[in-house]
Amino acid sequence: MVLSKFNIYKNLWSCFVVAFFAIGFFSFAAHAQAATQVYYSVGQNTTDHSSGGDVSITSGVATFTVAQTATNMGVGDKLTAGGNSYYISSKTSTTVWSVVTNIGALPTDLALTSVTSITHVFSSLNTAMTGAIGALYLNTSNLVTGNYQLNIPCYYDSTVDSAEVTISGYSTGTNNYIKIYTPINTSTEANTSQRHQGKWDSTKYTLGGMVTSLSLFTDNIKIEGLQINPTRSSAGGSRGIIIALINPGSNIQITSNIIQGSYSGGASSAEGIFVNDIDAVVKISNNIFYGFALGVNSAFYAINGSGSSNVYLYNNTAYGNYNTFYNTKYAKNNIANGNTIDYAGTFDASSANNLSQDATSPNVELRNKTVSFFDATNKDFHLAQTGTMARGAGANLTTDTNLPITTDIDGQLRNPVGAGWDIGADEGTVEFSPTVMQTGGDYSTLSSWETGVQTDLVASTTRIFSHGGITGTVADNASVTGLTSNATATVVHASANQILLENISGTFASGETVQVTAGNSVVISDNGNPASAVAKIDGAWTAADTTAVTIDGWNTGADNYIKVYTTPSARHQGRWDENKYKLELTGNTDYLRILIKNVWIDGLQVKRITTQNYGTISAVSTWAGNKISNNIINVVDNYTNANRGLYNGAGDRTPSYFWNNIIYGTNLDYGYNQAEAYGYLYNNTVIGAGIAGYFSGWQLRMTVKNNIAQDCADGFSSPASFGAGSDYNISDLANDAPSPSYRNNLVKTFILLNLIQLPKTLARRSRVTVRWHLTLILMAILVTLPLILGTSEPMKPPRKFIEVSDHPLRRFWKVIRRTLAL
Repeated sequence: MVLSKFNIYKNLWSCFVVAFFAIGFFSFAAHAQAATQVYYSVGQNTTDHSSGGDVSITSGVATFTVAQTATNMGVGDKLTAGGNSYYISSKTSTTVWSVVTNIGALPTDLALTSVTSITHVFSSLNTAMTGAIGALYLNTSNLVTGNYQLNIPCYYDSTVDSAEVTISGYSTGTNNYIKIYTPINTSTEANTSQRHQGKWDSTKYTLGGMVTSLSLFTDNIKIEGLQINPTRSSAGGSRGIIIALINPGSNIQITSNIIQGSYSGGASSAEGIFVNDIDAVVKISNNIFYGFALGVNSAFYAINGSGSSNVYLYNNTAYGNYNTFYNTKYAKNNIANGNTIDYAGTFDASSANNLSQDATSPNVELRNKTVSFFDATNKDFHLAQTGTMARGAGANLTTDTNLPITTDIDGQLRNPVGAGWDIGADEGTVEFSPTVMQTGGDYSTLSSWETGVQTDLVASTTRIFSHGGITGTVADNASVTGLTSNATATVVHASANQILLENISGTFASGETVQVTAGNSVVISDNGNPASAVAKIDGAWTAADTTAVTIDGWNTGADNYIKVYTTPSARHQGRWDENKYKLELTGNTDYLRILIKNVWIDGLQVKRITTQNYGTISAVSTWAGNKISNNIINVVDNYTNANRGLYNGAGDRTPSYFWNNIIYGTNLDYGYNQAEAYGYLYNNTVIGAGIAGYFSGWQLRMTVKNNIAQDCADGFSSPASFGAGSDYNISDLANDAPSPSYRNNLVKTFILLNLIQLPKTLARRSRVTVRWHLTLILMAILVTLPLILGTSEPMKPPRKFIEVSDHPLRRFWKVIRRTLAL
């Protein structure tokens, strides 16, 4: 068949059209596909940190015969085996890790062979940013052409990363960006989180010690979870991050960092973040800024937007700066407290829910407001549990058009309902408070509470939800599912109006039913909050709690703490009370042991009774970083045990705090005994310690103020061993207390307190007896009151008593004087 010219041209045109669209489709598909993930790690130690053994690789999954347990091992690290290099892209377990090639591709399978090494790739962030484009790595600076996303996970090994970093020369795009971050997920990223927990941590990755830490001269960069510490002591300026030479429409994101300035001497200006580019799009969220101040120098800024029209500032916290948020056009949910000037410049009308301690907030209703932080003095800017203006006062930014955010600086989900979205970098914790009661509580012993509620409080997959009541049974350790969200979790415990869930997968929604099975459920009334765990000891106690307690196995943080306390109905009133809650143990174990940090024990009675020789025992023993307050501790030892009322044992340099405790006993050796830990003891009382009331085995690790030691062989172990500021301590021994003017003093208050208790007994006696005893009480008060008030001489008894040499009141007066050693 002969085709006409028309048909030939028609067919050729059809082929051209099909080819054009086919090429266009496949070209679009190539550009639309997700960017290839490339990983190169940063850490000062680039030597081998493998655990040895063999490895095989199948379809990108590396399986080791020996668990790889190095503390700072994770994504981005280079595995060398069989003469090849592989880069870890994710973690399944310590024996199973996913790997890619240097350009993010799936590697060729590898038969079982020995592990040569596992190392960090670059020794500093600076060398990573200059070296990543080299022939052994990406071999290009154009991330768009190869459709790459460049990930630089940063690890702490031994010290600060102190090389200034400049990022320039890269070609990037919206999906082909550079991400510099610290791995946080110990299930999918690294063996140990490399990120701070919302407070500066010297054991986490830090970029610092230089004049300008990080210069961003390339588009599309994300900085996440770093600690940045610019420093200057000589003339000139300094910046934590400077952003300049950015193309219009680019995207710079700075989130969940702590940026701290350190300035002295002739430093003349500084900014935590300096946006020196009028058309740069910069999104700054969940960061903490402090230290950008030097006297009255007004050229110091936490953030200097420098007139840029595209700075978005959401949920940041700034404290202790001169100028704080300057020319940051779009501001929402920020806290500025403790600064010289909180806000300045022009803000867009959409700026909302910004809180200031001065009168500068762009939102009039939030001016002149003071926020309560967990510990601002020690730079912990988590929100306090109570008394803060920031809790629940923020705008919901989940679907914000310009910068949607859902988590806080700790990686915890924000809560837009119920307790409400918080202002500032931190979404505050909520206390989970099941009751410990003899009858009718969530738990009947403190030990069962510890076992039942024990969990990882820091994990973002642990959250507390409010609910309206339990339908059926929701037991501890049960698996639950949200009927609307299909999220799943494990129940830690469900109390009357709260439920604590762990191992959460997905996101539970406010108002949905969370059930074990049909008919066994709760309806949650919020989206959940990070949690602190509280044992609320309540109600009447007619019998002792006789089960030893060890608090261990939890993961806690300063803001995700454990608190054990008694309510007024279960608490003593400053003296042992058999009708109040008491831990009482007869046996050979420490009764209350705390082996983790961030635990507070308040208002308990603890009695430790021995029945034979066990060796060394303690009524209460604690690890570093805890608080013990308002407790009565009684040791009864009729054998030859080395016993201690309160033992502050092993731990790091995190101090523990002890106040308002009373310690006494039968054959008590040490009231308070301290090993290598650090302790601050205020307003405690120790009576009758056979070796020492307060003892430290290390120099300058125990600081004592306002403490009493009476009837002890050695009240205070050695004045030279006590920390600076130790003073106002009373001992009845000469050359004892680290308070010269208070040595060799018997505490007269005990006598007066005992006298005050007598009328309760006298009320049941005859009138004659009552008159006689009241006369004795009056005499004792007359004699002792001047001494208690600080005068040098006691009052003399009435003359008629003095004139009668054998008068019983005269004899009583002499006894009082001898008792007071006058």
